[in-house]
Amino acid sequence: ESPADRLAAALSGHAEGHRRMLLAWDDEANLAFRLANCLQQAEEQLGLSTLVLYDYSNCRMLGDWLVQLYTESIQERGGGFNVIAARGPTSNHSLLNGIVGGPRDKVVLFIRWEDLGEDLAVPLDPTIGGGLEVFMGRSMKALQEASIQGTVMDFTRNAIPCLTLSVPKRDTAHLFLLMRTLMDLVAAKGR
Repeated sequence: ESPADRLAAALSGHAEGHRRMLLAWDDEANLAFRLANCLQQAEEQLGLSTLVLYDYSNCRMLGDWLVQLYTESIQERGGGFNVIAARGPTSNHSLLNGIVGGPRDKVVLFIRWEDLGEDLAVPLDPTIGGGLEVFMGRSMKALQEASIQGTVMDFTRNAIPCLTLSVPKRDTAHLFLLMRTLMDLVAAKGR
């Protein structure tokens, strides 16, 4: 994919996000307003103070970007959530325990990527031990999906408020659509 193709895809995703933001606030396709409404209720009605962005991809940059955007757009004016960037399933080891066992001040927004690109499989390696041999030969996509489903179920069972935003594909167009949606969420929430 050429730089020109990536730029065209980025602009296309951004334009789709803009189109959706201009829909009525209660339109099902206006995800930014729907998410802002859910988060506002979590803050005002449930008294929650922390938003955990749980991105199920192999990169933490989206979460770090949202922390920066939210902090400079809302928190610097004295309000809003503390935002924590999490990366699933990596954060399932320690952060998950703090969410489930720690203070009940969190709402979790999962970013679930339906297509992360080329799939890999766990090697068929007889030296894998310690109970991990059950994963041999399994698709990483299937394991990733099982991880997010299990984490959502765990949080739900433990009364942790959760939202899941499914993104069809991890590509330039969908990434920019997601970023535009999150920007509009912050704008709506700040307003």
